[in-house]
Amino acid sequence: MTRKCLFIFVVSGLCFYLLLSGLLGKYGFFYAKQLSEDIERQQTVITQLRTALGNLQREEESVYTEEFLKDNAIRLGYSLEGDIVYYFEPDDMDYVNGKMYDFRQIDFSRSKVWYMSAPAILLVSAVLAGALTLLVALEGKRESGQKDGTEQEQS
Repeated sequence: MTRKCLFIFVVSGLCFYLLLSGLLGKYGFFYAKQLSEDIERQQTVITQLRTALGNLQREEESVYTEEFLKDNAIRLGYSLEGDIVYYFEPDDMDYVNGKMYDFRQIDFSRSKVWYMSAPAILLVSAVLAGALTLLVALEGKRESGQKDGTEQEQS
């Protein structure tokens, strides 16, 4: 019975360890799923930043046009004769070359990727294997007790 229990403990412990490592360990299923979601989020941020960069580059190319210089002069308080000047203050926006870009819409945060360490997985699999071995041993004793009881009743 002792060899049987030792064999069950080792085999079930190995099976639990492999199963938990494949699911919860580093480079396991859930770890890879979290990483792929993080990659998708980062690709969205990169796309948004590239769009903003393209807008800024187009704006930079038109910086020295007459219309742009007039707009900047008006924004700084200069006006042409006969013009009525209205001034609006931007709120919580970044002002870049006369255009407003709201960088608050871009989520730069990264999620923390969670996984179980190898010693933690080993400990959990040892506890599960021990519980399974204990159940098998108790079941074996219960069955052997029932066999002994039936043999005594027959005699």
